[in-house]
Amino acid sequence: MRCMIKLHIPMGFYSDPTICPRLAGTAALNPQFSPGRIIPAFLLAAIFLSACVQAPVENRLIPSWDARKNELTGMETWNLKGRIAVRTNDESGSGSLHWTQRRNEYDLRVIAPFSGGVYELSGTAGTVSLRAPDNSVLQAGDAESLLQQAAGWRLPVSEMVFWIRGLPAPSLQVDRLLLDGENRVSELSQGGWSIRYKRYTGVGGVSMPARLDLENGEVRVRLSVREWNLDR
Repeated sequence: MRCMIKLHIPMGFYSDPTICPRLAGTAALNPQFSPGRIIPAFLLAAIFLSACVQAPVENRLIPSWDARKNELTGMETWNLKGRIAVRTNDESGSGSLHWTQRRNEYDLRVIAPFSGGVYELSGTAGTVSLRAPDNSVLQAGDAESLLQQAAGWRLPVSEMVFWIRGLPAPSLQVDRLLLDGENRVSELSQGGWSIRYKRYTGVGGVSMPARLDLENGEVRVRLSVREWNLDR
């Protein structure tokens, strides 16, 4: 059983610029041009469609900084897993980081970059406890002083709960804030710390920081987040 397809092309089709400018231009340069003589009908139709049909342009709405800030501020329950690297004037090292945030409560598990020991921070605003690698438990009013005492280096946990989401810490004056082309923070300076956001990743339709570097002149901290889990 044979099937034949006939394609009827009216006279003047190739020279009419309102139909297809590309074919019209070819016909104008070569009066003897007749695609139907050498090209099968189905190929001619494909050429016509590819020459004259343009793909639609996708318009992606970029949220404003205020809208993005409000959305990130509303994320009060989340957790992340990643890597942390710390460099001081005397030593450097890297380890893993697990962070779980539940509103004002948090659990922070750090495998210390230098000693390799596991430090577990748990606390709320004003009350923080730290379990050191030797299973001793320390308590203080903030995580920064506990880490300084137990591990010998400082991590600004109180501010990082905001910085890690790409937000300025509301308790500190903003000395510098730069946004990228998608209204995400690219550089931030607060409380003597300089934070640079190197990479973002999409998490449930939201751009979340995937790599940020922090520096305060005495210590450099590099955070690489490999997994975000958002509870919204």
